[in-house]
Amino acid sequence: FDRETVAINFTVTVVVSIVGSEVTSSKEFSFHYQPAPVDTTVHITNEAELRYNLAGQTNPTYLALDYVLDADIELTSIWAMIGVPPTDEGPAPVAFTGTFDGQGHTISNFYFDGDNPAWDQAFFANIGTTGVIKNLELVANTTWGLYIRGGALLAHTNNGLIENVKVSGKIVIISVWGGGLTLHNYGIVRNSLLIAEVITSEGEYAQILSATNAGTFDKTFALTHAGATALKGGASALDVLLKTELELKTATTYTGWDSDIWYIVNGSYPVLKNENFEPPVVDESVHISNEAELRTALAGQTNPIELAKNYVLDDDIVLSDFWQRIGIPTAEEGPTAIPFTGTFDGQGHTISNFYFNGDSPAHDQSFFGEIGVGAEVRNLSLETHSTWGLYLLSGAIFANHNKGLIENVRIVGKIITATNWGAGLVQHNTGIIRNCLLLVTCLVAEGTQKQIIALDSEGPISDTYALTATGATALYGGASALDVLLKTDTELKTATTYTGWDSSIWTIVDGSYPTLKKV
Repeated sequence: FDRETVAINFTVTVVVSIVGSEVTSSKEFSFHYQPAPVDTTVHITNEAELRYNLAGQTNPTYLALDYVLDADIELTSIWAMIGVPPTDEGPAPVAFTGTFDGQGHTISNFYFDGDNPAWDQAFFANIGTTGVIKNLELVANTTWGLYIRGGALLAHTNNGLIENVKVSGKIVIISVWGGGLTLHNYGIVRNSLLIAEVITSEGEYAQILSATNAGTFDKTFALTHAGATALKGGASALDVLLKTELELKTATTYTGWDSDIWYIVNGSYPVLKNENFEPPVVDESVHISNEAELRTALAGQTNPIELAKNYVLDDDIVLSDFWQRIGIPTAEEGPTAIPFTGTFDGQGHTISNFYFNGDSPAHDQSFFGEIGVGAEVRNLSLETHSTWGLYLLSGAIFANHNKGLIENVRIVGKIITATNWGAGLVQHNTGIIRNCLLLVTCLVAEGTQKQIIALDSEGPISDTYALTATGATALYGGASALDVLLKTDTELKTATTYTGWDSSIWTIVDGSYPTLKKV
């Protein structure tokens, strides 16, 4: 009832008189009555309270209350569905008409009795027109998921609002009547995420979002699978909501989602925030410790997302086959440039035996195709094949084009180009190069020494030194101010040449070339 409506103000007058006399007295008392407020919100902090209030609940009074989840809960036994779903055969439906606010918390290890799979199963049987489910993560049992005859993970039927919900797990259906979020949706589902597999008992992927839909799916996304569709019956307009893992781990996918409710960053699925949420301390770097990992991550890589990551080399690597350039450099003719825009920290380690396919020499070849603006490559030693080095039509050992930062890099080897367009470090530099050492031979096919550091440079090259050779220059086109960076063998083995270099990164002693220290 409305306690404001029944609140009463009243006055009582008490009159006292003595029988047989005219003595009398009166006193007026004022009263205000208002019933205490009734709190219809039920707070749930553990599994026992969750089961007591909602597991198998079919009483409309209790299904109309407002529930708040105050803690994560891991279920320890099979679940009993909340409410009764509408079905062609069976008891009358009973809907959940209240609200369930998960407050960013998780209910995990959700499953039904797989030994007796039943029809029309889901965590919520029936969300009524006034029902609201929000801010909840639901995780099915990670081993077997749900095994049922028909149903869905979150709700059998939705006539209300499902908002800011994340559902993950697997559902195996004996029939074809299954869905990831709902079986039948007539209401609104928005800003929700489904990381689930919906599979028939024959092992085929089925509809992911819902079997049927007469409502709205708004900014709700699901992990796609080969052969799966958003709804039962084949392709539909909602198939655009099915996304790849890469798309679901890209922050821009979730434009419009509430950052006060969700933690959204590149490289991870969104996470619901609760009162205890702290942004995870995540090392987003890709650590590389062997050749297979290096090739998988970067050899021939042209995906801008992968090229924007931070890479860390954890060990020396000897390449066993020819290399494929990282990214695509800017060129007058050819495909659009795709630069490396992340970071690569060699941690003092060496990549050796680097070479390309000499039987099919190509133009614009190098270890990195293009180091883009903002990219950084540092603390790396790169050595070409010790016998034949690199044989190219044109290119450089380290990068075709540098627009970023190359720092504390050591290059050893040889490059032979069939044209004059070759260099030891980079072909074109518009970025920054500092504290690098080049122990390289740069030749044209006729055997003539050519430019050692770069073809051209519009960016600063500082405290970087290269082993000189007769007829060689620092840049293409003859003498330049950078020729002072070309040093004799004796000078490169003199410690004072490297004044200003970081002794925590380099080992520098007289009589030897500097070497990078390994972390």
